[in-house]
Amino acid sequence: MECDLSFGLIEQKKRQIPEVFVPADCETVIRDTSAKFIAYNMNKDDFYSFSPFNEITNDQKKNSDGYPLKWKEICWFAYHKSERLTFRYKSTLNIDVEFISCLMATSKVGRPCFNFSILKPLNGTSIKIKVAKYKNLLSLLEYIPPIHHTFYKNMKHRPWHQAKKYLI
Repeated sequence: MECDLSFGLIEQKKRQIPEVFVPADCETVIRDTSAKFIAYNMNKDDFYSFSPFNEITNDQKKNSDGYPLKWKEICWFAYHKSERLTFRYKSTLNIDVEFISCLMATSKVGRPCFNFSILKPLNGTSIKIKVAKYKNLLSLLEYIPPIHHTFYKNMKHRPWHQAKKYLI
């Protein structure tokens, strides 16, 4: 796949910079790998749940040009609130290739009627790591510079009583 080459280049760069401890370090490695790579520092407010959209629309089979929409081949997906009921995609990570537009779908009742205000940010749902993983990370703090200890100590993890049900 085209992305394998990019990941390989990042891995090569990471070997030159072995001190990668926190996400900001990963961002630096990616940016320093190639001028073609753009790293965005995203936070939880940048992610939305499209579940409400799925409930009122049909699955899209063709793009705006009438060609079959092959979901497995999409490498780059873009959505802008200003482009009502439309998303753009690419089947390549090449920045010079134009995006292809696709009408998201007409509603199940036959007319575009999606209100984007029903999209909920995912910031209320953070993924918590297992207690065992959290304890393991804390046991490795002696190998991590003290400046980064707070990052690991503040990781969200399941309380022990919630973790029990996952131990099957």
